[in-house]
Amino acid sequence: MMQFQRERTDVVMQLSRLAQSDVLSGKSRQRCQEISERLDTPVVIGFFGPSGSGKRTLLNEFLGEQVVPVNGPSVTIEVLAGPKATCTVRQDGDTVAEVQGYPTGSFLDQDSAFATITAPPCDSLHCAVLLFECGDDAHATQEALAWAADRVDMVIWCSQSWSEAEQISWSTAPDRLRDHAILALSNKSAAIPGHEQEAGFASVLDRRTDGGVASHIREMLVEAMEQELANAELFLRRYGSDEIAVAPVAPVEVDTKSEAALPHLGKLFLQLRQSAQGMLMQLDSGPIDIQDTLLAVEEALERSADLVIAHPEIGTAWPALERTIFEAGDLAVLLRYEGREEQVSQGVRLVAQLRTEIERTYLKAHPVDRLSQGRPQ
Repeated sequence: MMQFQRERTDVVMQLSRLAQSDVLSGKSRQRCQEISERLDTPVVIGFFGPSGSGKRTLLNEFLGEQVVPVNGPSVTIEVLAGPKATCTVRQDGDTVAEVQGYPTGSFLDQDSAFATITAPPCDSLHCAVLLFECGDDAHATQEALAWAADRVDMVIWCSQSWSEAEQISWSTAPDRLRDHAILALSNKSAAIPGHEQEAGFASVLDRRTDGGVASHIREMLVEAMEQELANAELFLRRYGSDEIAVAPVAPVEVDTKSEAALPHLGKLFLQLRQSAQGMLMQLDSGPIDIQDTLLAVEEALERSADLVIAHPEIGTAWPALERTIFEAGDLAVLLRYEGREEQVSQGVRLVAQLRTEIERTYLKAHPVDRLSQGRPQ
């Protein structure tokens, strides 16, 4: 997690410098700022469930500390990142009491409706937590779900038996919450909701037998953050320089692995050369359909990736080239997402650059006295 934090900080700084440069158009600069904000904003996890369902116990297990008292009044709690543990309780927006350290049940029992806790574990996990206490009030639970739709990124629903009342409340949850939701059951065998998708959850876990529910939540959190980081790195790779840079492939010595993979590499070259020639001719011939051309770029690179997957000998002999091909496919998706005329020439150039890189790799691995017979034409 510390490695991720360092990478995230570095990428956010790069995005900030890029946004202040003259490289980006207005729309792209806005997109750059949005990506940076998403990376810099903690993932918000919402804990829901009826009274006595184990929300606080699971929250403490997830954070690795006794952040909230297991027994105490029904107070909705917000846990934020902070250098040290503190707690503030409020009623109608006004502060009722403050304390250094994590709160006790008696401290929260001050006629308060909302508590804010700062916890160092949230800083290291780059997350925030909202624990909703609605008791068994179905209407209040549904209102909380609607309120959370634009504020919560991941939902953990704690339950003892997944009652009919809970199912009705969850059925009203906005679709956005269902995409990243876990049902954590204290007794999964008592009420199996069927397939997870039918129940509206990404996964259903039994806290007695599945084990590691807190670890599963952390894994989902890391996956979400890694996806945001990957999107940011794709954006930087595209706009970091005037040209779309395809990573150079290191020289490869001739060995049995490369010899076995050469025929497949030749086929890959011919496939890309044909695609690049067709696209360049289309560019020279006059007006083009932007979306059709960008789709052709994406499909050409997708076919290349499919060929590499079908023939793992290529990746074994030239792992750097394999990574380059997959990265080029990711860039093509981003280009089509932007979908403007300037992306067309960049997409065609991307295909041509990859074609050249494959040719260079072929020539490095292929003996000179066999070039006239075996070099891709």
